[in-house]
Amino acid sequence: MMRIALLVAGITLVQLGMAQQGEPPKHAAPPKVVAAGGLITTGEASVVCGRVRDSIQRVLLVKNVKSLPGAPGNLTRAQLINVMADWVAATRPKWVLTLPKLPVESRYIKGLDAKTTETLKKLIAQGFVARQCVLTSGTKPGLTPEEFGDMLGYFICRLGEYTHQPSSKYSPALMKQ
Repeated sequence: MMRIALLVAGITLVQLGMAQQGEPPKHAAPPKVVAAGGLITTGEASVVCGRVRDSIQRVLLVKNVKSLPGAPGNLTRAQLINVMADWVAATRPKWVLTLPKLPVESRYIKGLDAKTTETLKKLIAQGFVARQCVLTSGTKPGLTPEEFGDMLGYFICRLGEYTHQPSSKYSPALMKQ
């Protein structure tokens, strides 16, 4: 259920960005679909990350947001972590909430170099990446399309929490008593 909710929230954010622009953005031709169970390629991930980047720029009015460069081979965990860190840095001036830091359990982080591990720990502490997920302790060299979609949806949901002030009118828990 959580995956479906995250996917729906991610798609909604992308569609909101497209609706605010008026015209749909022009993107490269969609990549070929990978076989079920295959790993997502950097080219495929680059197209998706480009669309997320475009939505971030339109919805949050942020300029110069980086995206994943298209390159041959499969997408690695480190590449996705670095792109997410770039998006966090670019959107930080638009944050309207300061959410509490989450605990980071280093014992679950495996198979990454020291710099990427530190970046991942910051993303986990801010809630952009789950404490126990494929990005923290994956054993495969890459990500499947489903895993990539889960990680991106989780990230987009948390970005929405940081950048949009909830209304007490629609969130009764926020009403002052």
